[in-house]
Amino acid sequence: MRSLAHSPEEVRWVRRYSSLGEHGAIWLAGGSLAAVLDRPRRRRWIRATATVGASYLISTSIKLAVGPPAPGRR
Repeated sequence: MRSLAHSPEEVRWVRRYSSLGEHGAIWLAGGSLAAVLDRPRRRRWIRATATVGASYLISTSIKLAVGPPAPGRR
């Protein structure tokens, strides 16, 4: 997508699009909304949304525990 943007305005939109999935916020919001609206599959939506939240927490915890590579080790 990034290679398609040629003007500063297009670059801004591509960056916005690219940041949608960051931190899982869009997925958590979408799953929560779907759990409220889709009664027949509510349990599945809750389980899927909880999985996204748990995955984000585990991933973030690992990143914090490991930390960035030391200078010269890249």
